[in-house]
Amino acid sequence: MSEPLNDMINRQLHHRTIRYFTDEPLPQETLTQLVAVAQHTATSHYLQSFSVLSITDRHLRGQIAAIAKQPYINQNGHLFVFVADQHCAAVIAQQAGVSQTHLGSTDKFIQAVSDAVLAAQNVVNAAESLGWGPCCSAVF
Repeated sequence: MSEPLNDMINRQLHHRTIRYFTDEPLPQETLTQLVAVAQHTATSHYLQSFSVLSITDRHLRGQIAAIAKQPYINQNGHLFVFVADQHCAAVIAQQAGVSQTHLGSTDKFIQAVSDAVLAAQNVVNAAESLGWGPCCSAVF
């Protein structure tokens, strides 16, 4: 394989997932930047039908870790949860007097899941570029 074209590609080619964390909290500026990265994720339907939950409470992270059977979730300083979410689109449709029936389609659900996954991956790339060691886990 030839040399990577840039720092981002090099970082992605050398990615390793390590599930050992410190409980160091992320600085507010970093949190703001990472959420902005998630909000700027490109989607094919222009819906961005996902929500990001930002969780710092150790007790809540412990409950999530137990449900997910992933104890390392409670060993970090911050947890983002990306959720496929069509609620905002439903509220907007309702306020506009537009039918919400098409929001319940399989296509819209798959799009919401895809949007959440794309946003999560963008945040992972951004966090790694800042020197943080993120890890993704999927729980359905």
